[in-house]
Amino acid sequence: MHAIPYCLGPVTTGPDRYELMARFLVDTFPDAHGGLAYRRELEGLRRGEQRLHRTAGDYERVVLWMEHDSWDQLVLVRLLAHYANGKRPRVLELIAADEFPGSQRYIGLGQLPSEALRLLWPSRKPVTPAQLNAWNALASDDPQPLATIARSGTPALPIMASALHRHLRELPSVENVLRLTQHLALQILSEGGAFTLNRVWHLLQTEPEPLPWIGDLGLLQSNRCTKRPSLFSAGFLPRPVRAHFFSSSASPTSAAVLRGERDWHSLRPPSRWVGGVHNQPGVAGWRWDDAKHDAVFQQ
Repeated sequence: MHAIPYCLGPVTTGPDRYELMARFLVDTFPDAHGGLAYRRELEGLRRGEQRLHRTAGDYERVVLWMEHDSWDQLVLVRLLAHYANGKRPRVLELIAADEFPGSQRYIGLGQLPSEALRLLWPSRKPVTPAQLNAWNALASDDPQPLATIARSGTPALPIMASALHRHLRELPSVENVLRLTQHLALQILSEGGAFTLNRVWHLLQTEPEPLPWIGDLGLLQSNRCTKRPSLFSAGFLPRPVRAHFFSSSASPTSAAVLRGERDWHSLRPPSRWVGGVHNQPGVAGWRWDDAKHDAVFQQ
């Protein structure tokens, strides 16, 4: 398993890449990881990289099972770069589907019974050196190269383009500096009443989210950035993660941000990473213009 959340945390190619990701995981999910220690997480990331390097020698065949969301597709970006630049197993294949007959809304492999997984097995295709290598673009502090790849439609890997586009929509919007996940969650809360985190997550899976990509812990992490200053009339952050039924509702501030009357970054929320882009409130940075499907740099 290679389950590093490139869609949530810092992605860099520098010598401190493991340290940055380990610190992000510890700071972001302290309760979920049971008081996770930084050193233990750092060593886990390094061991995972070592296991990845051993796959070519340990297995004659490696089959990558990937969902179509940005979590899996960014992991796929990492794996393709690894095998493009390093030793490959004798057989390297990919199974990736963005739909399955009979699914009301196909979100991922976890929906499918074992019989469906067996039906997907014959759909595997060889991974070729000519396929997309977007790792450097993903890890760049300039998101425009990745936006260019997304606009290309990624013909060698057709379902990746939409995942890259969805990932880029986590950059602050040019309209109100909200990330898409925050915008959609606030829209749900603005309908009135109190919502549980669990309920907001389920509503996001049904319609407003164009490409579901995070679980409840990912949604929790995304909304940590709205704790100070609060866009909610009650805290969205239970100290123990088991309290997923913590209620929250929209605040007058959140309504003003949604209407574009107030710039969220003017409220000085914590900084956030989107791939290799580090957005810091009060500092000039990259914003996402969805009408242009491109990133723009704003002072």
